[in-house]
Amino acid sequence: METTFHLNANDLDANFLKALKRLFSGKNIVINVAAEADTTDYLLDNAERKATLFKSVQEAESGQLISVDLNDYRPQ
Repeated sequence: METTFHLNANDLDANFLKALKRLFSGKNIVINVAAEADTTDYLLDNAERKATLFKSVQEAESGQLISVDLNDYRPQ
C-alpha cells in the first residue's frame, strides 16, 4: 500500500503519527520527506515560460481568446 500526504510541516503532530501507525499497523514502512514544489516558482523560473504566461494574462485581461497547450508547462 502507498499513500501520499500533502501537508504543512506545522501540522505534523502526535495525532498524525497515531493515524500513520494505524494505517500501516505491523508493517515496515519507508518515509520520504521533500518540500512540495511551488507551481508558481516553476512557471516563472524559465524566461520563455514566464514571457508566455504574462502574454497570456494580458490577452485574457483584454478579452482576447487564448489557446494554451498545458503540456508545454508540465515539469520534465
